[in-house]
Amino acid sequence: MMKKGLLISFILSGFLVYGQEKLDETVYLHVNSTNVLTGESLHFSAYARSESSGEMIDLSRLLYVELIDRKGESRLQEKVELIDGRGDGRLFIPLELETGVFQLVAYTRWMKNTPSWYRQPLTIINPYKSYSASDSLTDQAKLRPLLKDQMITQGTLPSYEKSSAIHFEENIGEASTLSVSVSRINDLSFRKDIDSVQIVTTQKEHDINYYPEYQYGIIQGKSKFTDFWVSSSFQSNEMEVDVLKLDPYGNFLLYYDPSNISTGVGSLISNMTWNGNLDIYPEFYDGYPSFRNPSLEFSDSILADIKARSIHSQLMNAYRDLSASISEKSSSAFLPGDDVRVFVLDEYKRFSSMRNTFIELIFEVAASKNEKNFDLSIRSEYIGTNKAQRKPLILLDGIWVSGKEILGISPYLVEKIEIVTEDYFIGEYAFHGIISVHTFKNDFGGADLSSPLFQILPTQKSQNLSSVKVDIEKLRHPRLEHLLYWDPQVEHPGGDLSIDFYSSNFSGVYEMSIRGVTTSGESVSVVRYFRVE
Repeated sequence: MMKKGLLISFILSGFLVYGQEKLDETVYLHVNSTNVLTGESLHFSAYARSESSGEMIDLSRLLYVELIDRKGESRLQEKVELIDGRGDGRLFIPLELETGVFQLVAYTRWMKNTPSWYRQPLTIINPYKSYSASDSLTDQAKLRPLLKDQMITQGTLPSYEKSSAIHFEENIGEASTLSVSVSRINDLSFRKDIDSVQIVTTQKEHDINYYPEYQYGIIQGKSKFTDFWVSSSFQSNEMEVDVLKLDPYGNFLLYYDPSNISTGVGSLISNMTWNGNLDIYPEFYDGYPSFRNPSLEFSDSILADIKARSIHSQLMNAYRDLSASISEKSSSAFLPGDDVRVFVLDEYKRFSSMRNTFIELIFEVAASKNEKNFDLSIRSEYIGTNKAQRKPLILLDGIWVSGKEILGISPYLVEKIEIVTEDYFIGEYAFHGIISVHTFKNDFGGADLSSPLFQILPTQKSQNLSSVKVDIEKLRHPRLEHLLYWDPQVEHPGGDLSIDFYSSNFSGVYEMSIRGVTTSGESVSVVRYFRVE
């Protein structure tokens, strides 16, 4: 943790130089479709680029994605991890959303200094709710058929049978980072002049109020006071604690590893008498302008297509394999280092209280028999008599708590206790050992926590749905997919790019879309159409 503190100081000083050079970051999202039905998922691949060179840039670790309605209110939010400027994720479109045109926006923390964001209009159709054009802030823009205006003029499309193997080869030339989508298209697409993507920048000259999340996520806030320390801790897959002293203006920046955050529940504590003096800045933008969205027109053919697609989507959801989405509880050690003692309480005799559990079972921890003494400490045999008065770091399901909170829960709700007897450093702060208690349900065992809790959004994992070769004859469910192929991250060495997938039993016109960036910073955009009959 000492190395982490030195690294962060180096990074921050470096970004002050970046800011002086006006290093600007832009993002782009490649989506699998610009129209989605409620109950479906929108998949996206993210690119973070240098505005000046166009090349990929590794300035930010996290990307923030939101779905904004016509009033400028955020309806859905996701957070995606970026590695070398690349990431991907999905938005599940819930039944609560109404039919209309929304704005898909994306940005990094660094972009909030401008402020700026990427924007993509997105049509959402809810077949279970009524819709009228008056629900939108309308202008003269209307939907019109994509096939008639943009595709018939391209000549005869290649045709494939249902449930057949399809192979495409496309020469990309230069080495590139790409994303590939193959999905069915319909008349629910904007006119080209409406369906534009853009970076919205409200001011060019700006101060640096938000440091980039280069290697760690950031919790930023402010206090009315200055001469105190503040710490964050999280319910997480591994121990995630940071502590620092407030700066002369009461500001604080606390860091966390996004890959470790499981529930997003965190806690702030300090040595102030009242923790309510700590204010956390929001992760996402706290407001957007109203958008003048085009109204939607539904012809009989569009309504028939929506009905068929909705039925197909429900059928595919019924056959969806849920096993991949069920996550098992990690059996790895929560605490860092090799010298961790783990006591799984089911392997021992259970005692009537946590106090007796420590006294009778865990010799490394000193607990008083006095019911009014709630101190827990690592015994001096392990840390030395000169450090015996120092305090250990005490955690309950990852959250920094006091000994009183640990001793107040029922031991029958506790799965395991992990102990580190050696000194542990977080920046300039030293703890004499760690006591970490984990409940079965990861719910603090009903403890009334004295420190305030806050919530951040956990980082979404990569969503790779690229088609794999299967024996079509042995399938026991219908193939009615709207999305045939999705590979959000393709590292292409250059030359011919091969794409193999299967068509579904859903007839119609399909679009293969390849987007990306070459190593020299040039954009890649390839679109091909074919028909399934």
